[in-house]
Amino acid sequence: MNLQRSSLSLNHRYARGFTLVELMIVVLLVAVVAAIAVPNFRQLVENNRISAGTNSIVSTLSYARSEALRQGRRVTVDARVDGAWAQGLAVSQGTNLLRVSEPMGNGIAVTGNSLAFRGNGLATGVATFRICGSGNLPGREVSVTEGGRVQTREVSCNE
Repeated sequence: MNLQRSSLSLNHRYARGFTLVELMIVVLLVAVVAAIAVPNFRQLVENNRISAGTNSIVSTLSYARSEALRQGRRVTVDARVDGAWAQGLAVSQGTNLLRVSEPMGNGIAVTGNSLAFRGNGLATGVATFRICGSGNLPGREVSVTEGGRVQTREVSCNE
């Protein structure tokens, strides 16, 4: 019985905490992982912002086309603020404002031109919107054909 007690007290004595060397190794590993992850995380966030902006434009254009078909009248898509496409898009039918999209957020640049859909769903012309972030990542281009078809593709923003 005495032998069993002494082995328990030896095991208990060594399980009191971490040594300074062990703690420094863990801190070093966390620092290395953070140094690798932070730049990739920024790139991920920037990509998501570009994708969200692209999706917002595509859904607004699809809504405008469907409203033109539903009402059988011309529906226009313009910048919410004069020429500032990143501030959101406005969909209107005549003087009736149908929908306004949310602003894209800081660091997102959008270029484009006004567009209208006829009552039969066809666009009045070809329109192109370019969505770029603040980094050197590829952007997206949303184009609308005269047939009203909305397409997206990846583009270089460094041009």
